[in-house]
Amino acid sequence: MIFQSSTVLVLLLVLALTPSVSNAFQKNGNTIPVKTSDVPMPIKWPIVGTLPDFLSRGGVDGMADVHESMYKEYGPVYRMSLLGNDEMIFSDPRVFDQILRNEGKFPVGGAEVVMTFRDYYEENGMDFALASVGRGPQWKTWRQSVNADMYVLWDSYLPIIADTCAKISKVAGKEVVSNKVHITDFLSRAAFDMFSAVLYGESPETTDSKKATSEDIEFVKATKRAFDITGNLISNPLEKIFGGEQYKDFVVNMDKTNDIASARGKQKMKEVSEKNKKSNETGSGCPITTIQNTLLLSNTNPSYIERLMNRGQLSEDQINQLQSPLLMAGVDTTAYAMSWFYLNLASNPHVQTKLANELKEKLGGEDVTTVKQMQSLTYLKACFRESHRLTPVAPVSIK
Repeated sequence: MIFQSSTVLVLLLVLALTPSVSNAFQKNGNTIPVKTSDVPMPIKWPIVGTLPDFLSRGGVDGMADVHESMYKEYGPVYRMSLLGNDEMIFSDPRVFDQILRNEGKFPVGGAEVVMTFRDYYEENGMDFALASVGRGPQWKTWRQSVNADMYVLWDSYLPIIADTCAKISKVAGKEVVSNKVHITDFLSRAAFDMFSAVLYGESPETTDSKKATSEDIEFVKATKRAFDITGNLISNPLEKIFGGEQYKDFVVNMDKTNDIASARGKQKMKEVSEKNKKSNETGSGCPITTIQNTLLLSNTNPSYIERLMNRGQLSEDQINQLQSPLLMAGVDTTAYAMSWFYLNLASNPHVQTKLANELKEKLGGEDVTTVKQMQSLTYLKACFRESHRLTPVAPVSIK
């Protein structure tokens, strides 16, 4: 890359920071009431539903061909039924917007139908993690409990993200160019480093082979494997229905991520408790020590975990349940976004050159640590949006 890659990493992370179905579809700007049974679909057979048609159009290995051919044959709204799992597909975003609006205060989210994670959380009694992939009042309570210290204060994490990204950029050349780490694995580690820095206040530096620990590398590998299996099970429901090995493999990898995140989280919470205890002791004893401790504590930008503990709204068990899902989701989506973004830039050298000129002009070699700096990078933001438009991380929203 010929531009300041640490800046791009910062912006990528920040940008990353029985359902009811509408009976109204839009045509030529007008709303038309339609019964679900009127929506076109292939022949639906007993038990297997439209599975024969699905397989004839390309099946699991040709999902793009399946939906492209169905769009051409049936239009922007059509139905499928795979082994009793009825689905309605909306290809027009204007129609999809109506569906969301008609689902009320708590529309069905994409995570709610990713049954691998729901099943795992239920099987392991992780009620707080389960609320994150649900809907209704429980989801609202969950979101409110994590929102204040994450999304509302997002700009306060810019300095630690910038520092982490500078470290990532420093080793990128020797790690990737020398073939120590494949570029896709390097970007997954980079995403893990950035989200770890937000959660714990420091980067584990897994992008540096000399500093990376085996536990952190294993977390990244297990995360990637769990999401790969999830994708396979979503596109091939037969696997789980007939008791295949993939879900068992998913559980093994989820256990790994939870064990590693839990150990890291407990250690961090212990450090926060000791820090708070020290803070409470600053009001007594030697005045010089009191001043030193106060200055030390006031100059520290708290990590997300520390802020959650200090707020006191969540129990330590709830905070513990929160860590693995956040780290996993961050690694998956941010790594995919970075992979496509860099590939799209490499495919368009003139865009890369123009972007490099903007970064040089607006930042002058500095890292992005303020909102003002971010807002000045208008072309970078446009590049991100175009990359998401061309190659979205999640091209399909399942409902």
